[in-house]
Amino acid sequence: MIVRGGLSLCAFLTWAAFASAEAAAVTIDGIAATVNGEIITVLELEKAGKPLVEKSLLTVPTREREKVKRETLSSVLDKLILREVQLQRARELGLRVSEQDLDDAIANIMKKGSLTEDMLARALEAEGLTEEGYREQISDQILFSKLMQREIRARVAVTQEELEAYYREHEEEYFQPEKIKVRHLFVRSGEDAGAEEIQEARRKALGILDEYRGGADFADLVLKYSPATVSDGETVSGWLKRGEFLEELEEVSFSLPVGKVSEPIRSRAGFHLIQVVERQKAAYLSLETMTDSITGILSREKTERDYRNWLEQLRDEAQVDVLY
Repeated sequence: MIVRGGLSLCAFLTWAAFASAEAAAVTIDGIAATVNGEIITVLELEKAGKPLVEKSLLTVPTREREKVKRETLSSVLDKLILREVQLQRARELGLRVSEQDLDDAIANIMKKGSLTEDMLARALEAEGLTEEGYREQISDQILFSKLMQREIRARVAVTQEELEAYYREHEEEYFQPEKIKVRHLFVRSGEDAGAEEIQEARRKALGILDEYRGGADFADLVLKYSPATVSDGETVSGWLKRGEFLEELEEVSFSLPVGKVSEPIRSRAGFHLIQVVERQKAAYLSLETMTDSITGILSREKTERDYRNWLEQLRDEAQVDVLY
């Protein structure tokens, strides 16, 4: 547990020594650290560090176990100290997390993960967490997010100069190769087909092409003769780039004018008729197009950097006594 209310170490020890007989029956565990007079107990430290300690000791020789345990708990204590300085700062600012905030956050987590209450309970058990401990973790996350918004994010800004500099440095990432959408009609002959089967498949493909040239809609022909290349009733593919086609189809497909249907193209499996429905030429995405994305990247980078600096300063300014 953490003893709240700004109780000094001296006052805490005095209280423990002169407690009533009833209170004296309660075990007071050792003190791992104090942060501005508030206490982090060894019991709290060992509870918080238990999963990590157990994991870290799995492959450690017996003679080194105590050393590794202490090093692990020391690292956990650092995190508890950072948690405490943030909690204290949040209290100074009057920030709170309501039960409704907490319930809504957990409900959202369950919705995104498609979790039932039983599934969440089993997941917590597997992680060695109680429901109370989990709610405390989520509450901390919400509170610290509010704190970061107040102390850091609200002051983060990205300038036009920074946007332009980032774009220049990463311009190659914004190159978009040529892409096309196609309709694909496939007449199978089979990889082990003989000459007669191959010729029959070719004749069928040419007959379908004649239907198209006679005025038939190519989309209807795909639906009629090539259901295997139709997805949910849609005959048009998504955007495709070079390298995403059968080798035999790629060069012809990218050289076709939009709307035109190819001659039958032979592959090991059969014959293909391709129609290019839409084409997007190779180009660089403009800075204007990427402004929102780059702003998000730079804002996150600045926020993370400023948060680390702020947290380090917050700890430096706190009166921290490590006794563990």
